Amino acid sequence: MKFFLSLILSFPIIFIIMFLANFFKIMGHLMIYKIFFKDDDYFVNLGLGKVLYKNKKTSIHILPVLSQVSYGNKFKRGTLKSIATYLSGSLGILFNFILLIPLIYVVNMRQDLIYIIHIGILPYVIRIMSYYNLFLLVWDIIPFQLPYIYSNGYTSNGYYLVEDLRSLKRKDTK
Repeated sequence: MKFFLSLILSFPIIFIIMFLANFFKIMGHLMIYKIFFKDDDYFVNLGLGKVLYKNKKTSIHILPVLSQVSYGNKFKRGTLKSIATYLSGSLGILFNFILLIPLIYVVNMRQDLIYIIHIGILPYVIRIMSYYNLFLLVWDIIPFQLPYIYSNGYTSNGYYLVEDLRSLKRKDTK
């Protein structure tokens, strides 16, 4: 019984952690984009599946995986600024990881959450959080394209990084 209760209680916690990891990844991209390109023209797809919330700049979906930012017209590819923008998602993931570790220890001090901790959820949550953040870091660097996800497909940041580095190399050789 203790195992099933722990399993049931861990699903919402893991879901929230996955959402936060994707949120921080996207916020890392957006912060650098706004700083370097000084533009408010962007669209964020946070997750996959059924749309939970949508407005002019954001679409939040039910599954917190494969988040993506569509940049505006001021975004120039093949520059050092675009490379920094693509890499900044990884910095957002690292920030999330650093932020959530002390948060878990703060949860340990709350008396109303002692039951959840004693049934063994905390070690699983820490492991899953670590693995998911590591997965997002690797996923963000590997170059690939998935043509059937979203309306215009999904292209990883690693793919854009490779293209931008190639175009910078071509500019240097000319």
